[in-house]
Amino acid sequence: MKISTYVGMVHPVATLQSGKVKANFSDSYNVGLPIGINFQKSAKVGLSFEIAPNITATDSIAKVQSFLLHPGVFFPLNKGWRVTKRIAYDSNGRFGFTPSVSKVLLQGNQTLSLTMPFPFRFGNGQAASMGTAVLLTYSM
Repeated sequence: MKISTYVGMVHPVATLQSGKVKANFSDSYNVGLPIGINFQKSAKVGLSFEIAPNITATDSIAKVQSFLLHPGVFFPLNKGWRVTKRIAYDSNGRFGFTPSVSKVLLQGNQTLSLTMPFPFRFGNGQAASMGTAVLLTYSM
């Protein structure tokens, strides 16, 4: 079994509101700080768990708005690509399904990857957001 942990940063770049995609750069912005662990039992599939504080910042203040919990499974592909399928739960009540695609940029014991999550959240009618994340992974 291969175990890896990771830390990173994610920034939503757009929101889907009432069927229209809108840029997510306004008076305030959100940054997620994901911390996770992966358990890979075979070359084809692994288990993943992530917790991410969601920080909202304006010009004058930054605060933790909520915590995201992401259990899921991942499927390594060829040439450093990987697909992850997650159940998403946000402590402010949003929940849903959050698939993502990632690509390894630098390979080694410390791996740097670029992740493109596509959250589909539902449960309280809030807008879904799409963004990018940079993750630094350490394999044991």
